[in-house]
Amino acid sequence: KPPPVHAPWTQPPENWSADQPLLAAASAAQPDELPRDVHGRAWLDLHDTQDSVGGTKRYFLGRLGTDLRVSNPFGDGGELAFDAEILQRANSFPDAPTDTESDFVLQRFSYAHGGTLDEPVRWEAGRFLAREFPELGLVDGVEWTRRTPGGSRFGFNAGGLPEPFPEWRGEHDLGVALFGRLVSDPSERWSLGGAFQNTWHDGTQDRSLFVFEGEWRPSRDLAWRSTAWVDFYDSNDALKSGGFELTEITSSVRWRFHPEWGVHVNASHRRYPELLRDEFTSLSPELVQDGVLDRASFALWHDVSKRTRIDARVDGWQDADDSGTSAELGVRWTDVVYAQGSVGLAVFHADGTFSTGSGVRCNATRSWNRVFGSLAYEYTTFDQKDFNGDQANLAHHAVYGSLDVPIGEHWTLSLQADDRFGDEQSAWGAGLMLQLRF
Repeated sequence: KPPPVHAPWTQPPENWSADQPLLAAASAAQPDELPRDVHGRAWLDLHDTQDSVGGTKRYFLGRLGTDLRVSNPFGDGGELAFDAEILQRANSFPDAPTDTESDFVLQRFSYAHGGTLDEPVRWEAGRFLAREFPELGLVDGVEWTRRTPGGSRFGFNAGGLPEPFPEWRGEHDLGVALFGRLVSDPSERWSLGGAFQNTWHDGTQDRSLFVFEGEWRPSRDLAWRSTAWVDFYDSNDALKSGGFELTEITSSVRWRFHPEWGVHVNASHRRYPELLRDEFTSLSPELVQDGVLDRASFALWHDVSKRTRIDARVDGWQDADDSGTSAELGVRWTDVVYAQGSVGLAVFHADGTFSTGSGVRCNATRSWNRVFGSLAYEYTTFDQKDFNGDQANLAHHAVYGSLDVPIGEHWTLSLQADDRFGDEQSAWGAGLMLQLRF
């Protein structure tokens, strides 16, 4: 049959030519046209642990908090972020009063605007985690970033630097940072970035830090990333020689070289910086001056079939005084023993500074529609190094499990329990977490 005849257009296009598209160009909505939206989550998290070795000891941790975002709160397209929680800890020991401590932790309270294709300039003010270089830490101040048409960014931040402890006090340290990142294109197949941060502690020059990052993702099967921290010291530093020192470097490669095979290699080198800032605890001058820690790991996985996977991993570390290794080999079967779940079996061995030991772990997971549960058992034997008493050889058992249960559309209840027993070990723990997503 011939095609039906279309009725005449009631509003024909005006000023149109054959070299123009038939569809109108898309235009972004104006900020005052966008709705105000509140989303995030709130949680109640409770954990209790009891240790019966050498008298009954109890440890309690409670958290009540929220992490929320308010989009377009003032009609200008920005976003307000708030992340805080109340912590309470309680410890009780034999023949001692219960020690209770409470803290209010403000992780984030800031307002950000821009940073989109339509608004290449982004700024954020308040308490926030440095966006382009999170390695620079929390900032009580401002950050400004500009995005180029090709996707590269540059900017700065300035303000107080809260100490990484529960109170997050930031009145002792100030910092200023400049940063930039060059990318291949908006897809960011490769990127190179650098940042410089200078800090002052109680008004005295403290740290001059350079951070360098590189990332390369030529395909979905190959990815490389590396980050380096370099500190600069001068005559005011007592423990470090003047000049530049490589404080930390990490490098990681993930490669899926076959549809059924993949490998992950990671290596890191770390030294301790000399700081006036209270960022570390219990660091001796000798450790700051000579301490070093090198780590390397190699992991390999193989999909034997669609339902069977084998994982192998080897780790090694070395510091100024000692070295150690660990290895693990495991297999997991999915939807083989039962539907909508998996079972796994792994053997492992670890050789450390104070002990060496081997063990076996078996675990199982199962989902029932929206309910998800897991259960595991672990057995380990330890040989205490340079120890000749009755506790030279120890055998430990551990049973632990969890259950996640949705309550309605927005609530989730998570339950967790574990029991650890054996030679010189008798402890159990239980916890729950109630979450509301909105």
